[in-house]
Amino acid sequence: MLYDVRHRLCDGGCIFTLGYQPGAIVRGYHLYGVHRSPLAQSAPHNGIFLDKSSRGCPFLQNAIYDTHAAAIRFNEC
Repeated sequence: MLYDVRHRLCDGGCIFTLGYQPGAIVRGYHLYGVHRSPLAQSAPHNGIFLDKSSRGCPFLQNAIYDTHAAAIRFNEC
């Protein structure tokens, strides 16, 4: 369970990935209470944020709610 997060940092989520993550599995998490920091400017805060080139890591059976922005965000840069 991950909750009540993102009070001071910007541009992220409860779970943040970056790059290739072979063999990793994110399963069975309860993700909620994702806040928006006053320092965030325009960056949304999500339950799961898949940043640049995130791949190789399945996300299975996770519950995501009470987030500042979309439950899941994928940065396609």
